[in-house]
Amino acid sequence: MLASKKGETMLGRFLQAIGLLVLLAASNANAQYDGYHFIWPYLNSQPSKAAVGATPAEACAQRTDAELLETVNPNTPILFVGLLPTGYCGFQWYNATRDEVTDYPKVLPGFATCAMTLFQRKTIA
Repeated sequence: MLASKKGETMLGRFLQAIGLLVLLAASNANAQYDGYHFIWPYLNSQPSKAAVGATPAEACAQRTDAELLETVNPNTPILFVGLLPTGYCGFQWYNATRDEVTDYPKVLPGFATCAMTLFQRKTIA
């Protein structure tokens, strides 16, 4: 049992060292890893479910149609699900009563730098 724990500790330290090397290489290359993110519809209960992407469209694509349409009547005529022209993730549907296409925004992906994301992750944990 003790040997197993020691092996796990050594593996953990090795992985930390690899992570540090990657971080140093990225910082030396002046690489900036900024992106867009949101946790909705999971809120703060499941931060591991965060949708992340280099663009708002990539972040929106992390959610399934079912997640974006979770509270919508199944008889609603849905035309489009994804990134709306307003920059929100949501859907468009045909409103027959008004004879028009209506946008239904659900969530706006927020922008964050890598440093901001690391800070938020530390405060959540």
